[in-house]
Amino acid sequence: MTAAKKVKVRSSEKIRVLIADNDGLSARRMFEFLVQNGFECRLTSTGTETKKLLTAWRPRILLIDLLLPEANAFEILKFVGGEPSLREHHVAVMVMSGHNTPQNVHEAYERGARDYLVRPIMFKDLLARIVFHCRKPREVDGHGHEKDAMHLANLVAAQALQSLPLAENLFTLTKMAAMKVGGLRCSIVQQLTHEKGIVLASNDKKDIAGLPLDLNKYPEIQLVVNTAKTVVIDNLSESRALSSIRAHFKEIDFNSMVVCPLYYRQKPFGVLSTRMPSNCTKILDPDVIFLEFVAKVLSLYLTSQEPKILGQYGLVTA
Repeated sequence: MTAAKKVKVRSSEKIRVLIADNDGLSARRMFEFLVQNGFECRLTSTGTETKKLLTAWRPRILLIDLLLPEANAFEILKFVGGEPSLREHHVAVMVMSGHNTPQNVHEAYERGARDYLVRPIMFKDLLARIVFHCRKPREVDGHGHEKDAMHLANLVAAQALQSLPLAENLFTLTKMAAMKVGGLRCSIVQQLTHEKGIVLASNDKKDIAGLPLDLNKYPEIQLVVNTAKTVVIDNLSESRALSSIRAHFKEIDFNSMVVCPLYYRQKPFGVLSTRMPSNCTKILDPDVIFLEFVAKVLSLYLTSQEPKILGQYGLVTA
C-alpha cells in the first residue's frame, strides 16, 4: 500500500496498539505494518515496561508474547484484570506464541485474553483480528419481550424434534434463525483444533456440511469456544479510526454479528454464528436472546445424536 493511497486519520482518532515482544525484528515488522495501516503503536520488550505503558498510555489493543521477560503474558493478564482503570478501558489482550498447546490456549483465555495467535502470524489475518477486537463488550437486555420469545421458542423446539436427517434439520434451524433476525448468513461451525474448523450447516447453502475453515481468519469462533460466552459485534463501518483499513482491505468483515457457543455432551463443540447485512448497524437485544436460545436447542439436539452420525462429517469419532 502506497502512502498516496492512504486515508489520513487524525492522531487523536487512531487506535492505540502496544506490542510487547523481545524479538526485536519480528516486533519491528509488526510495528511498521500496523503504523502503515493507520494505528498508533508503541513497542516494549519486557514485562516491567509493558506494565508502565499500559497504565500511562492505555492502549486499546495489547499484543504480547507468551514468554515476555520479567513478566510473561499470564502475569500481565493478571495485572490488567487487577487494574480498575484498565478494566474500564477494555484493553483487549492478544497473546502471541510459537506453541498452541491446549493447556496454554485454555489458560490464556481463562485469565482474560481476548485472542491467542500462533506464530508465524500472517499480518493480513492480524489486521482482521485487531479490527474484531476493537469492538467493546456489550450488555444485552431481554426484558419486555417474553411473549414473542416463547412463541419463537416453541417453533424452534418443534423443528428440533422432527424425525428428519441430521443435515436437513440443521439446515432448517439455521434458516429459521436467519429469517427471524434478518441474518445474511447463519452457520453452525465445529472447532476441531485451535486453528482448524469445519462447517456443519448454513442457511445459504444446503450441501455445505464438511467445508473446512482456517480459524486463524475467525477469531470470534476461537474466542467464543474458549470462553463459553456469546459475543455480540456491532457494525464498525462508520469508525473513522478504521476508515483506511475498510477502504483498502475490503475482505475484512465490518458487519454486525452474533456468535453463540454450542456443546456436545457438555463439552465445547463449536458455535452458531450469525452475520448481519451491511445495513444493520446494531443488533436488537431480543434477536441476540433468540439466537442464544437456538444455540441451546442445537446443543441439546446435537447431544441426542450418536457419535457415528456426527462422525459422517468428520466432527466426532466414536
